[in-house]
Amino acid sequence: LHSTKSVRGSISHYLQAFLRNASIQNDFKTYASLHGCDLVSFQCVVARHEWCRVKERFSDAFGMHKKACRRANGGCTAPILKEEDRP
Repeated sequence: LHSTKSVRGSISHYLQAFLRNASIQNDFKTYASLHGCDLVSFQCVVARHEWCRVKERFSDAFGMHKKACRRANGGCTAPILKEEDRP
């Protein structure tokens, strides 16, 4: 996964906190490195089986979050996450 918007801290920590705060999963595993190489702060790695367990609930909650961001900030921009299956 990677974010196309600037996020304070890392997307790995953001995703863990989002899933915990949305009561989706308290101990979601994300990784900030792949094959011994550190990723940049807007990228993280998630095991496919872990992501499949939370993807639908995450998408619903994240959609509401995006609407709230647009409403609060008076614009058409909101956080975006992209899912990719290749490093």
